Amino acid sequence: MPHYTNKSIAPRIIIKFRNRQEATQRLVIALEKYTAQSVLVLGVPHGEVVTAYYIAKHLKAELSFVITCELNYLFDPQTGFWSCG
Repeated sequence: MPHYTNKSIAPRIIIKFRNRQEATQRLVIALEKYTAQSVLVLGVPHGEVVTAYYIAKHLKAELSFVITCELNYLFDPQTGFWSCG
């Protein structure tokens, strides 16, 4: 079995966008094949709800939201994790 040290098994692809609007437009184009299918688009806080809205609108899909809350570690306020409910 090969041993990997600090290397990704899959190559990384980094795509940069000018803003969220451009990213949303390009994502909608990539997802157009799902227009005729039964699709649920989930939006999460911090800007992605707006993105999810436009994707669902374009795909004529159902839209729902996931509510999240950031939880911090007691001894390190810089470190946290997210929970959803």
